[in-house]
Amino acid sequence: MRLAFGLVFLIVGNLAFITGGRQVLTGKNLNGLLGRGFTRSDDLRMQRAPAVYFRAMGSMILSLGLLVVWVGIAFLTTPDEPSSAYLVTIFGIAGLLLGFLIASTGWLTVVAAKHRLFRWDKP
Repeated sequence: MRLAFGLVFLIVGNLAFITGGRQVLTGKNLNGLLGRGFTRSDDLRMQRAPAVYFRAMGSMILSLGLLVVWVGIAFLTTPDEPSSAYLVTIFGIAGLLLGFLIASTGWLTVVAAKHRLFRWDKP
């Protein structure tokens, strides 16, 4: 069971990492269904969003992917009775990756507020 969870986390995390990395490098929205908003006004906001917004979104997705990959690695490599040093290392790196995720989420929020891209802003 632990192997199955670990593999699922690795696959999903790598997909998020690749998707986020693409957005960081190109500064463009995703294509197809993943690049659409929920409503027509969401689509209008996405069309007027600058490249920095999609870079910020990509950095958030990329850091989330790294965190999910790390959780998958932890599932696959943790022994039945881990030592305290091992647990400190696992949780320390997870905390660092969580810090990156929080920072990139803050960056996305600031960029969205600056360019008035929230739902409650007029399109």
